[in-house]
Amino acid sequence: MKKKIGIILAVVATAVISIVSLVGCSKTTIFKTANSQMDALTEVKAGQSDAAVIDSTMANYMLSKEEFKSLKIANLEDFDTAPEEYGIAGRKAGEKQGSEKLIKFINARLYELKDTKYAEVINNWGMQSRKIDIQNPGYTSADCDGWKSELMDSNKLVIGYTINPPMGQKDATGFDFDLAKVIFEGTGITIEGKIIVWAQQTVELNTGKIDLVWNGMTINDSRKTNMNVSVPYLTNEQAIVVKESKVNNFKSISDLKNCKIVVEGGSAGEDSFLSIFESIDKEAYDKYMKK
Repeated sequence: MKKKIGIILAVVATAVISIVSLVGCSKTTIFKTANSQMDALTEVKAGQSDAAVIDSTMANYMLSKEEFKSLKIANLEDFDTAPEEYGIAGRKAGEKQGSEKLIKFINARLYELKDTKYAEVINNWGMQSRKIDIQNPGYTSADCDGWKSELMDSNKLVIGYTINPPMGQKDATGFDFDLAKVIFEGTGITIEGKIIVWAQQTVELNTGKIDLVWNGMTINDSRKTNMNVSVPYLTNEQAIVVKESKVNNFKSISDLKNCKIVVEGGSAGEDSFLSIFESIDKEAYDKYMKK
């Protein structure tokens, strides 16, 4: 009899494990942040999280690589994929000199190069569908005297970035670095990259550790208030990435309940998920907001 009960319990346990494995989520909704979008994506690949909310620019690029073939974008019918716009940010005047002239120079160069070098970078990285008709700032780069004085080192431009392919990669290459090179071509400026924690971008700027945040940064009101932000130069939207083997389990945002969700701290992905978190699991949302 005991043997039969043991067999029955084992069968039930196996069934429960199979169901949990199929759904791929836990007993409660867990929301956490990572230092970068790459870290968030890697967590999903490793099975440490069930879903990552990241930029579509990165999702489409990385999921085409063999390393991340096991992941796929979940097309949730009620998930808002409204277009966002990328911008470049410098510091506002405070303890350190602001970057008003530097950002104006970038705005002017973007407009002057929009049909030539800007278009070439777009084409080289296959970003044609994300191209923006660069706004005319109403002045030229020749009108922006004195912008070099706003750099912490007048011969060097330090760009703060995270590992966010194709925008920025570990060796300070990628779309944004290619764009920076053409904008500052002929100025005598050396461009360097410094990997930062994305949530600390404003601190990095204000303490003079970097000159610019240039890494697929979504323009929003908070950033325009706290930083000098350029004209938009590329479009993006958010994407939810899950294991390909479980993608069919995610049809709407309600299917994210009881899952482990990871985003890059301080990112548009974090803002995007927080906007729907309460409707997914109010109890878990309230607990998170009380932290």
